[in-house]
Amino acid sequence: MVSLVAKERFPYAGGELLPGQRFEDSDVHGRILTALGKAEYDSGTQTPPPPAGASAPEPRDDASSLREEARALGVKVDGRWSKHRLRTEMDAARAGRYLRRDIRAED
Repeated sequence: MVSLVAKERFPYAGGELLPGQRFEDSDVHGRILTALGKAEYDSGTQTPPPPAGASAPEPRDDASSLREEARALGVKVDGRWSKHRLRTEMDAARAGRYLRRDIRAED
């Protein structure tokens, strides 16, 4: 939800908003109303969200970081492994008992 201020008179949610009237709506509706010039973000309470084209840095998936760490330990990582399996293989590698045999024929 974002806080908005009506810039002009317009129908809204079965009623009518007057200029200067504060209201809340979803982020998507807030972007539409500001793009149409009907409303603006309430600067006193809410900072506008980043533009639609800007992407926020994606949070790292725990499994991704575990895969990287396992590879650094010399584990041959299979992409299908669960987090539990990754941790088990990493523990084995740290203990010096890691042995992964690839059953496929080598090229």
